[in-house]
Amino acid sequence: MSHMPTRSLLLIALVAGACASTPDGSAQDLAGCYYFEQDATARELNLPWGVRLTAEPLTGWPPLEQEEDVRVAVTLIGEEETADHPFGYWRPMADDSVRIGYPGTGGFVVDLVVGESELVGTATPVGDAGLDDRPVHDVRLMHARCPGPSGGGEG
Repeated sequence: MSHMPTRSLLLIALVAGACASTPDGSAQDLAGCYYFEQDATARELNLPWGVRLTAEPLTGWPPLEQEEDVRVAVTLIGEEETADHPFGYWRPMADDSVRIGYPGTGGFVVDLVVGESELVGTATPVGDAGLDDRPVHDVRLMHARCPGPSGGGEG
């Protein structure tokens, strides 16, 4: 049995109770939950339900620890389910953009521009090869309450 109708209904409910906009419209303070638009691209790439961007600094990944302002991202795979893959970090890239990815190999690199209530940009599958020869896909994430009984705190 497919969970897509249930996931779609949950997403609609979360968006209906969403925060009206990203926290301050800048990439510096985006802690909260963001949900992928469930379109053909999301299905083709098998994107997760969403991602929780935390304010917690990323530790334990030396190459990324050398970068400035790298924080923990948590993959949302269901109403109360999380995973550490395909997303594990996020970082502001400029005042109005962010990058979300996984600190090891695999997953995606998602480069996004901060909108009023959404993040819009591209997702590139990554692995052992460089990003230059990988297909780039347009994606959109909506800012909404975090899952859980009380909205999960952030968002």
